[in-house]
Amino acid sequence: MALVFVPIVMAGCYTVPITGRQTFILIDERSELTLGLKAYEELKKETPVSTDPEITALVERVGWNIARVSDRPDFEWEFTVFDKADVQNAFCLPGGKVGIYTGILEVTENEAGLATIIAHETAHAIAKHGAERYSHGIMMALGAVLVDKAANESRNEERWKIAYGLGSTLFLALPHSRQQENEADYIGLIYMARAGYDPREAVELWRRFAAYKEEEGLKIPEFLSTHPTDETRIEHLESFLPEALEVYHQAIGQTPSPASIQPTATPALTAKIKTRDSGRDETGSLFEGVPVHPQEIILKCPYCSAMNKVTFSAGYRPGVHVRCHKCGGTFK
Repeated sequence: MALVFVPIVMAGCYTVPITGRQTFILIDERSELTLGLKAYEELKKETPVSTDPEITALVERVGWNIARVSDRPDFEWEFTVFDKADVQNAFCLPGGKVGIYTGILEVTENEAGLATIIAHETAHAIAKHGAERYSHGIMMALGAVLVDKAANESRNEERWKIAYGLGSTLFLALPHSRQQENEADYIGLIYMARAGYDPREAVELWRRFAAYKEEEGLKIPEFLSTHPTDETRIEHLESFLPEALEVYHQAIGQTPSPASIQPTATPALTAKIKTRDSGRDETGSLFEGVPVHPQEIILKCPYCSAMNKVTFSAGYRPGVHVRCHKCGGTFK
């Protein structure tokens, strides 16, 4: 029992940025970041990392655009593309350790879609959702110990244990996870809007995901899912849009016109990504559009790994040469 209470000494309340929700965390940030880094390094050793320089540059560019406007730009951010075409997933571990699986790029389709995913996963890390679930796990483990003690004194031991396991999963763990997903959707929408990505693209992304999952037969009832159904998620996102659009128009320096607000053009992934297995590039270019507003991005030097802040007055355009402030090397 003593071990169960050790982490509680380090416990404290945490206020989630943007939403202001109060949560109880039973792990200090230093330990949280250490665990995140360890898991990230292990994953990079176990999973193939993409060697496609254009896809890697795209993910890093979008990732840094989101990171710099997040509530934790001080994290030691890192972005890795895992070469798993059959995995449509992404994550952000504590400390800003982001992983994108190549399979998800078929669904994101464009830069704004990718920004939606990275902003959503970034929101999970900054809201300390992992630490929160860890803390709830400790409390559930304590409850299991108490139930086990009570069950051992009862003739219906197995019924006690089954009832506790089913109840704690369905009515505590899973609903709590859906609450986190909803919160990450909201925070992520604000982050992508701050970075100059049209938040309406988030709704389009989840519609594409819904179509993909329906095609693959992946739908499961919401009450048995750790994520809300696509219909519920889209409904929530649409309710968040008015606030996110205000942030977006402030970020790009425009005054919104309620009668006619058109999505801005965003760089889109071409058929090169969708046909990466054969190595074909049907369009000859990774991008088919550019932002129409000024954009400040951070580019990582391929020679010394230094981060270079670059401002483009008319939005980022591929092929622009940048000179590293640290080593003097020139790269695109």
